[in-house]
Amino acid sequence: MTIKTVLSLLFALNLPFLLRGQPDSINVHRVSSITCSNPDVLGRGYLGTIGFGASLQSTTRLNDKPWGPDGSAIITVGLGNPEKFIGIDVRMNIYGVSNDVGRPNNFGESTIDLHLSRMINPNLWVGIGGYDLVGINTFDPNNLHSYYASFTQTVRFKKQNPNFLSTLWLTAGVGNGRFRLDKDYTLAQSSPFSIFASVAVQIMPEGNFTIEWSGYGLYTGVSLFPFKKLPIQLNIGGDDLFNHQRRVVLAGCLGFHLKKKGKYAQFKNLFLPAPPPPQSSRV
Repeated sequence: MTIKTVLSLLFALNLPFLLRGQPDSINVHRVSSITCSNPDVLGRGYLGTIGFGASLQSTTRLNDKPWGPDGSAIITVGLGNPEKFIGIDVRMNIYGVSNDVGRPNNFGESTIDLHLSRMINPNLWVGIGGYDLVGINTFDPNNLHSYYASFTQTVRFKKQNPNFLSTLWLTAGVGNGRFRLDKDYTLAQSSPFSIFASVAVQIMPEGNFTIEWSGYGLYTGVSLFPFKKLPIQLNIGGDDLFNHQRRVVLAGCLGFHLKKKGKYAQFKNLFLPAPPPPQSSRV
């Protein structure tokens, strides 16, 4: 699909907003994760948002055993406003959560991300950002910078019935570093750029099914809010399905909005910070 085709599709999907002049509101239910490894930019970076997350996977690419667990954690802080200005999402990734499980002797290995986003209209959000920009006691490949540009488009089939197959989310973009094809992957440099894409469909009021191409591997899984009032989100799925070391991924996050109301924060409470993506050992 060419860039011209993508732009034409986005224009067609958002034409009602251009003609109407007054945008709709989106679902009243919380929106669970619509991607796994890919950077969706939907409702990210609100001031006063803070989140804590963790991810566990059954094995890694470099482990020939079916069970060789590895995990990571994340701390996310929002510092902006994507509706009026720019959403600013600062994340601290903690890749080393143990010296014994996963990569040996890497306890405390961490990096910092920066993600910027902007709402074009309630159904179209765009963003740019970088992963692993600052490293703390890092090893390869976590000391390799990765940059991206992406968009997230919401397509609603049923405006007043946010249940099974009522809403579709499309996320796509280009990125280097971690998003490259295996044949292009090297630690010597971050180029070239590759394409990533995710499709999520609503299967319950606060639950989605996702399938995505991360630039090098295929993931599919579900995300949901298991509790009606608690701000806890869970993701479970299968990652790297084209690789011989396919693995099960379980991730979750706990998020809070310290400042819940505001003139330019109508979507803030619908989104929690994203859980950390699974680690991808490709070296």
